[in-house]
Amino acid sequence: MILKNHLFTDIYYNVSIIDNLSSIRKETMNKLHNNLEKHLLEISSPFTIVETLGYLAGFASSNCSFESYNEGLLTYFSTESDPKSMRLDLDLIRKNIDYTQSDIRHNNLILFFEEENKLSSRLLSLSDWSRNYILSINYLIDKKLLKNTLLLQEVLHDFSEISKISNDYQLDDDEESQSSYEEISNYVVTSSYDIYNEATNGMIKDD
Repeated sequence: MILKNHLFTDIYYNVSIIDNLSSIRKETMNKLHNNLEKHLLEISSPFTIVETLGYLAGFASSNCSFESYNEGLLTYFSTESDPKSMRLDLDLIRKNIDYTQSDIRHNNLILFFEEENKLSSRLLSLSDWSRNYILSINYLIDKKLLKNTLLLQEVLHDFSEISKISNDYQLDDDEESQSSYEEISNYVVTSSYDIYNEATNGMIKDD
C-alpha cells in the first residue's frame, strides 16, 4: 500500500512538472507574440501577426541559418516609409524563429490562433498562416537554400489550397466542421515537421 501511494505521488509530481513547464512555455510564447505584434504596428507592417508567424515558420522549418535568409526578412517587412527595413528588430524576429524552430524540432508546434472561439476565425487564420508559410519556403527554393523536392511540391500545393479555403468553403460551428478543421490543421503542423526532418537530414537542403 505504501509503495502504491509513493507511485501515485511520483506520478502526480511528474504531471505537475509537465504542466508547469507547459505553462511557462505558453507564457513565453505569448510574450514573444505580443512583443512581435506591437513591433509590427511600430514599423507599420502591412502583415498581421498571423501572417508574419506563418512566414517565420517557413524559415524555422527549413533549418537554414538565420543569415542565409536575412534578405528575405528585410524584403518582407519593407514599407514605403522604410524600404530597407531599417527599423526592423531582427533580434526579436530571430527569437520568434528560434522559438518556433524549437517547437517544430520537438513536434510541439502550437498554432496560437487555435484558441480562438469561432471556427470561421480559426479557418481564416489558418489560411493566412499557410499562405505566408508558402512565401518563405518559395524564397528558400528560389535562393537554392532548399531543393524543390517532391515533398516540398506537395506541401506547397496543399498549402496553396488551404490558403484559399476560407474563401471557398463555409464551415459551421458543428461537430463535423470542427473535425474537418482539425484534420486540416494537423496536416499543416505535421507538414512543418516533415520539412524540418528532411532538411535536418540533408535530404532537401541544396548544396
